[in-house]
Amino acid sequence: MNKRPMLVVIGFLVFVLLGVAGCADGTDTDADDAERSEKMPKVVGMKLDEAKDALSDKGFKNVDSEDAAADRSIIVESNWVVVRQSIAADQTESTKTKIKLGAAKPSDKTYKQLLAEGQGAKPGPSSVASATSTPPPAPAKPADTSDADLKHNPCRILALSNLDTSVFIDSFQEPNNTVDTEKDGFRQASLGCANTDLSLSIEVTKWRSPQEASKTATDDAYPASSPVLVGQSGISENYPTGGGTRINPTSGVSRQTFAVGPWEVLTTGNFDDSAIVQVKRKEDPVPVVISTFDKIKKQATAMITSGDW
Repeated sequence: MNKRPMLVVIGFLVFVLLGVAGCADGTDTDADDAERSEKMPKVVGMKLDEAKDALSDKGFKNVDSEDAAADRSIIVESNWVVVRQSIAADQTESTKTKIKLGAAKPSDKTYKQLLAEGQGAKPGPSSVASATSTPPPAPAKPADTSDADLKHNPCRILALSNLDTSVFIDSFQEPNNTVDTEKDGFRQASLGCANTDLSLSIEVTKWRSPQEASKTATDDAYPASSPVLVGQSGISENYPTGGGTRINPTSGVSRQTFAVGPWEVLTTGNFDDSAIVQVKRKEDPVPVVISTFDKIKKQATAMITSGDW
């Protein structure tokens, strides 16, 4: 017997009953989407995802967000904080009004200044001024080359190195670029990226000179405190220009360092030999690790030398 007509009838009856129940209690399914006027909540200082929820609760659903500190894509909204809003808090607006939120990460160099200034909160007084009790910081000193260096994307080096996915996943997290100030005023840029399972990462650090980068690469290639990098059956290679490769097949830990001008490149790999044999059916991942390091060294040297990364 064909049961489909009976299912159609049952589905129709459920639809009708639900419709009647909705009418009986006065519920209007379009009420939440109807245009109305609401006071704009203050969302500056809130995490981006929480700010969007607060706006949505008030009926404001036409919300867009952008990076207020640099030119980056916002992926994990809970890692970002709203530093400006296009409509000031407590101002009455139509719920159909488009709202733009500027967000930054607490680790950003200009985060505190952006939060204090609250650029773009108009019309009306800035809603960000009340978000902090401290006065805006003094104007920043003229930018040096490290600010331009922070615009580089170390993930591009990994992405263009054609990784062998039998060992390393080729999807990546957001770049983590920072700048530090040393006691003598040198502003050191450090740029990092890792793939999604943290089995492969790269850190590119700028030193004062090519000589210092080369020396540091050699020191970092095989620190005395980390014999786990080689072990009894490990692979060790030194580069004539500084740095080298260390691979421990037993622990699954591997490292490569080298210098490109004033930049030191440190690549770290972590592979589980037994898991790879079981899941990937690959008898020995070490040749893949060596090949991967060779590709990254070649790709990084070309891209850093040209400045296109």
